[in-house]
Amino acid sequence: MNKPRTLDEIKVAIAKRELVLPKAMEQVARKILEKPEIAAFDSTSVVACRCHVGTSTVSRLARHLGFANYRELRRVFQDHLRTQSLKTSDMRMPAF
Repeated sequence: MNKPRTLDEIKVAIAKRELVLPKAMEQVARKILEKPEIAAFDSTSVVACRCHVGTSTVSRLARHLGFANYRELRRVFQDHLRTQSLKTSDMRMPAF
């Protein structure tokens, strides 16, 4: 599997079973996919605490998804939220 570039690519890989995750990693994946802001802004230790797993599980998930480290994975989530924010603000802009 190639490194996903977007949050949607991560979701598709998991849904298509291209990616099989051990239970603890799946727990983290579910949580951060449900609430992308967790992965976008929290450190590995905070994510681990929220998911009731060790920090190494969060780091392993990032590598399992094809990223060099958690920081790379976090960028995908940050980009996703930035894109969502821009779409939302574009919808609120009054037409002239």
